[in-house]
Amino acid sequence: AIFVPLGSSDSYRRGKRWETFAFIEGEPVGATVQIATMGSLASELIRAGIQPKDVNFLTVEGKMDEADFTLIRNYMPNLVSADLSKCNATVIPDYTFTQKKYLLNITLPHALKSIGQRAFSGCGRLCGTLELPPGVTAIEYGAFMGCDNLRYVLATGDKITTLGDNLFGNGIEKNEELRMKNEEFPCGVFALRSQILHSSFLILHSSFIPSLAPPRSSSTVCVSVRYLR
Repeated sequence: AIFVPLGSSDSYRRGKRWETFAFIEGEPVGATVQIATMGSLASELIRAGIQPKDVNFLTVEGKMDEADFTLIRNYMPNLVSADLSKCNATVIPDYTFTQKKYLLNITLPHALKSIGQRAFSGCGRLCGTLELPPGVTAIEYGAFMGCDNLRYVLATGDKITTLGDNLFGNGIEKNEELRMKNEEFPCGVFALRSQILHSSFLILHSSFIPSLAPPRSSSTVCVSVRYLR
């Protein structure tokens, strides 16, 4: 993501060699919010003098409910990064981050149990490794559909019991996602790997998988943010 002066994004988009970059006009806006009352994310932001639509880097601590996730879904189109690790949420509701075209990385709530339908669909710049907390039990239909740059979704626990269809997109059947370890995968195949009596799961999404070994660092993310004056 590249932050450029107001009114200049079209000039950059028309330039050669800039086609693959995401441009956001204005200076980066970050917000760290501590929520004591569920449903008060909007009021806390306003109190801090920040409009939700302007937030690029969001950190939320404390109590979140569906109203707070609705605010993220409907009124934060320019999110680049989100850290929800210290909030109490157990569910990422359906469509929460759908079509967040600038989103590069997210840290999920530590107590998370379920990822809703198409929660991250269309996040085409979400990349690197997304680590799921150990308590996750369900990943619903199309959760990562269209996340073409997301290389790994790493589940750190052994509690996953529900996997929806088309996790990464149409045409990928569940029986193609469930493969045993040590099997070689052709390019573009998505896989769920079982390790040592289901002690861990690894969901892979990559156009090229040289090895089934998980990445050396499960926290690896792909973040590139620049501000051009």
